Amino acid sequence: MALVNISTSPVPDDREEIFAIDGVSYTIPREVPGSLALEAMHQMRETGDVPATLWAMEELIGKAGMKALRNCKTVRVEETLAIQKIIRDRVFGLEEEEGKG
Repeated sequence: MALVNISTSPVPDDREEIFAIDGVSYTIPREVPGSLALEAMHQMRETGDVPATLWAMEELIGKAGMKALRNCKTVRVEETLAIQKIIRDRVFGLEEEEGKG
């Protein structure tokens, strides 16, 4: 088994757009810190899937992004599910990779 060397350097804040509402862009980090993924897993165990997903969404897109989504009267369920999937894949890894290894 190989030793894992963990850096204490912060993860670069390289972000990409995940959605836009009325020309305002909302972004998520390209690389999620492992500590955030671990906290999301802990929250999932303690509070369940939905609260943990909402927590992760707010952590990644911010309070303003969540407020914009909640207040957008024209956002469709399919769009919110797509945003959730992107965030879950970023936090927990792609679904295709689950169960492998």
